Amino acid sequence: MAPIVSSIEIARPVDEVFFYVTDPSRFSEWQSGVLGGGMDGGKAPGVGSKCTTTRRIGGAAREVTSEVTKLDPPTSWAVRGIDGPIRAVVDVTVEPLDTNGRSRVTIAVDFEGHGIGKLLVPLVVRRQALKEMPANCRKLKERLEATTTLHLLDRNEPLRRAPARDPGLHRRVSIRHDPNDPLAHLERHLRPPFN
Repeated sequence: MAPIVSSIEIARPVDEVFFYVTDPSRFSEWQSGVLGGGMDGGKAPGVGSKCTTTRRIGGAAREVTSEVTKLDPPTSWAVRGIDGPIRAVVDVTVEPLDTNGRSRVTIAVDFEGHGIGKLLVPLVVRRQALKEMPANCRKLKERLEATTTLHLLDRNEPLRRAPARDPGLHRRVSIRHDPNDPLAHLERHLRPPFN
C-alpha cells in the first residue's frame, strides 16, 4: 500500500523544525499515543542508530525499537521499525519555504505487519494513522510556533550567543521558551550549520 502522507507549514526555521520533529524524546509532546522515547544510549543520532518509543497500543504501554535509515540534517530523516508485529516506516522531510523562516514538514508513514500484525495493519493501524496524522501535524505546528527565540551557540562556548554563522563550526541549537513550557531546555547538537 502507499504510505500515509501528511504535510504542514510551520512559521519556524528549517533547522529548528528538523531537530524538534526528529527527536524521539519530544514525540510525546506532539504525537497521539506516544508516552515517551529516546535514542538508545543517549547518543547523537546517526544512520544505524536505534531509538525506542513507548506507545499506548491496545490499552497497554509497549516499547518499540526503530533504526535510523536516513539522516541528512536539516532536511530528511527516516526510521524503520525493527521489532514487534507492527513496524512503522517513517520518512520525514523538512523544506524551507522562504527566507522569513517558514518551513514545510512532510511525514510519510507506512506499516509492515508481522504475524498478527499482518491482519492489524490494514484493519486497524492504517485507519488510526489516517485519523491521527493530520492532528499530530497540527499539534507539531502549535508547539513549534509557540517558541520565541533561537540561539545558535558555539559548541565550546555554551550559553553565549554565537556571532554570525561560520560554516566551519559545529553548532548547538537551543530553543528558549516561556520557563513554564516543557520545551524550555531543548538543546540538540547540529552537524555543520545550514544556511
